[in-house]
Amino acid sequence: FSMGGLIAQSLAISETQKYIRKLALASTTPGGPETTGLFSEDFFHLLDDYNNDSPANNRRHAAAFFVHGLPHFWVTNNVKQLQRAVNTFISAKRPHHGILGQKHALTHFNISKKKLTQIQLPTLILHGDSDPVLHPQCASLLLHHIPTASILLFAGTGHHAYIQEPLEWINAITSFLDNDVNDVNDEEGDGVAVGGGGGKFLRRHRSLLHFDQPPREDNSCTDET
Repeated sequence: FSMGGLIAQSLAISETQKYIRKLALASTTPGGPETTGLFSEDFFHLLDDYNNDSPANNRRHAAAFFVHGLPHFWVTNNVKQLQRAVNTFISAKRPHHGILGQKHALTHFNISKKKLTQIQLPTLILHGDSDPVLHPQCASLLLHHIPTASILLFAGTGHHAYIQEPLEWINAITSFLDNDVNDVNDEEGDGVAVGGGGGKFLRRHRSLLHFDQPPREDNSCTDET
C-alpha cells in the first residue's frame, strides 16, 4: 500500500522476483516524469512537524493526514472510524527523520517503464477512483506498463480505501492471492470485481485508462478527530 507499493515494485524487478508468486499494488505510483502533477504536494507536508514529544500535536497532524486522503462525505459520517485510524497511527513510534525519509522516497521514486514491462508476475492494482493523494491515473500507468496486470477500482474511495471498504479490500486481495487461475492475459474488457467487492475490475488494457482530475475538497480536520 502506498509506500509499500514502491518497495514491492522494486522487489519485483530485482533478483528476488523468483521468490514472489503474485504482486498486489495498492494506492501507489510508478513515479517519474509521467506522474508529474498527479500527487498532492500538500499531503506530503502534513507530517513535517510530527514528533514523538507532543501527543496532542501528533494527533492533529495524524488526523489531517487521514482526512486529506479521504472523501469529505465519508469523514463527516464516519468520525469514530477515523478516530480509530488516528489512534492506531499515533500508537506507533515514528521517528521524525523516518517520516522525512519516507516523504523523500515517495516524491522522488522513479521506476522506468522498461523495468515495469519486465514484471511477469500476476499483478493486481487496487486504487480508489477518488484518491486525492495519488491520482488514479497513477494506477492506469502501472496497468499500462506491467504486461501481466489487472486493476480494481473502488468507487467513491480515496487514498485510504482500505478504511472506507475494509471487507471488500481484504476480500479482493485474498481472492487474488488464493486463486490459481490467472486471466490477466485475457482480451480487454469488463469483468467481475475480485472478491465480490463494489469496485470495477478491468482486465489488462494496452491503452491507458483516463480519469478526470479529482476536485480538491476542503477536508480540514475538526476537534472531533
